[in-house]
Amino acid sequence: ILANAHLARALRPAAHLPLRAVRGQVSLFPAADAAGPRIAVCREGYVTPAIDGVHCLGASFNEGVFEEHPRSEDHAANLQRLTRMLPDFGAGLDAAAFAGRVAFRAMSPDRLPVLGQINAQPGLYACLALGSRGMTWSALAAELVASRIDGDPLPLERDLVAALSPDRFGVKLA
Repeated sequence: ILANAHLARALRPAAHLPLRAVRGQVSLFPAADAAGPRIAVCREGYVTPAIDGVHCLGASFNEGVFEEHPRSEDHAANLQRLTRMLPDFGAGLDAAAFAGRVAFRAMSPDRLPVLGQINAQPGLYACLALGSRGMTWSALAAELVASRIDGDPLPLERDLVAALSPDRFGVKLA
């Protein structure tokens, strides 16, 4: 099972997949007190409850940016997201004091996940391109791929399964 994001394209059977890397940055800041959210809050971004005294806020979505280190402008954008989600909670925070982490999501041209057998290589399956909805898609994506491998009933309608198939891009082996 290929589940290595955009790097799957480095392997010959998946080289034809039109995956691209999209940069995402999360911002980390210490919890000031117990007044923070007790559950993850999601809207156009997200903020987590404090874990080991630190909130995780994110995430940026930067196409065409390949900087691997946290950028101050992305911390500022993440703070703006937090202010729109929870105005009082974001008040008084200074984005310049945030720590952070950068990772690269895999995206397909149609922004749908790439799930299922790669017919160019029998027995090879993909679970790729979950994009910025990885946490939302991951359990269902894994169930779909496992169902395809085991021949179990599919957890989705066949037309949707076909729309998510790696074969929707065609196979172009050299």
